[in-house]
Amino acid sequence: MPTEQAELAFESIARQDDAETEMIVDSVVRQDYRCTHWKFRRRLMGLLNLGKYYGLIYWKNRTYMSAALCQAKENNDKEAQATAFELLDVLLAMDVALAHVCAIRLTLT
Repeated sequence: MPTEQAELAFESIARQDDAETEMIVDSVVRQDYRCTHWKFRRRLMGLLNLGKYYGLIYWKNRTYMSAALCQAKENNDKEAQATAFELLDVLLAMDVALAHVCAIRLTLT
């Protein structure tokens, strides 16, 4: 029943029928549940999102650097080579920053 109510609510939201949406939401059975502290969940999700963001940026820069190096090698392109070295500097800075943050975190615990 709750899955059907969710589908009905989704359809009413898509139609922008606020009265029907409110009626459906009000008819959903309420449940009490226990969960972890909200500060714990917020911090954990923040750390996980930070890790995902770091990984995304890190591998994006690695991919761009590889492409620039291929371009530089195939066409003897000095500008592409300079771009590759700039991206290498960014990656090294990211590694240093990560090591620094991890070292600080270890001293706090």
